[in-house]
Amino acid sequence: LGLVAFMAKRVQKDSAVGLDESSCRMLMPREMPEEKPGDLKLKRLIEKIREAKAKGEDSIIGKMWAYRGLDQSPYNIFDFRISRHRDGPDEFFLESRCIVQGDCFSGNTSVVLHNSDRLTFAACWAHARRTIYDVAKENPHRVKLLEMIQGLYDVNAREQGMFVANVPSGERAARLMTIVSSAKRHSLDVWKYLKDILDRLLAGETDYTKLLPDVWKQEHPEAIRTYREEESRYKSDRKQLTRARRIVAAKLKRQKT
Repeated sequence: LGLVAFMAKRVQKDSAVGLDESSCRMLMPREMPEEKPGDLKLKRLIEKIREAKAKGEDSIIGKMWAYRGLDQSPYNIFDFRISRHRDGPDEFFLESRCIVQGDCFSGNTSVVLHNSDRLTFAACWAHARRTIYDVAKENPHRVKLLEMIQGLYDVNAREQGMFVANVPSGERAARLMTIVSSAKRHSLDVWKYLKDILDRLLAGETDYTKLLPDVWKQEHPEAIRTYREEESRYKSDRKQLTRARRIVAAKLKRQKT
């Protein structure tokens, strides 16, 4: 879909982008595809097929990469790849100049280090906390830093159990996930949003700006799921209350000691 490519370009131009990946099982192709010069996706597929056959497996573990605009472009972009190599992120950030926030997997960090003149890596709190936790316990700053991170630490559960039949179906799933997850991010009625934009695209609509979820939301207030926004506010208030209680408990503990 041209709309998905349009959303991806917006995220690629953002000043900060979140990066993560999740496993996705794919059926073993019946025939070994022919290698084509310069086609990295195909090269990785052939490598994975050979590895799986050598182990006697009948399926391959692929990866669904996710890119989340964190500043000016509030969209989630999904990209199906057959391996966890850095090819996917390297291609996505080819012309980007931004902060890339992700885990400390070498494939992520190497993309940023390889393009350090354009990209700046920021580790997620999960991995930052691990590094601080491993510091010697007698370090006077360790406990304080762990307490501060605990107030911010919020790990999102990764999607598990995803399954696709082949590479094209994985790519189609990525495009659909991009649209659906971006709609959910803006608390939209996914069915209403999806039906309307698909009807308009099939009718020949080419002004993709009007179809972006945040723009579409302004023109269709009746499709906003207000209860989702209320849930988000409730969760935010609950987190703030929990953090405040931890801070008070930590202060009382220090006073006693």
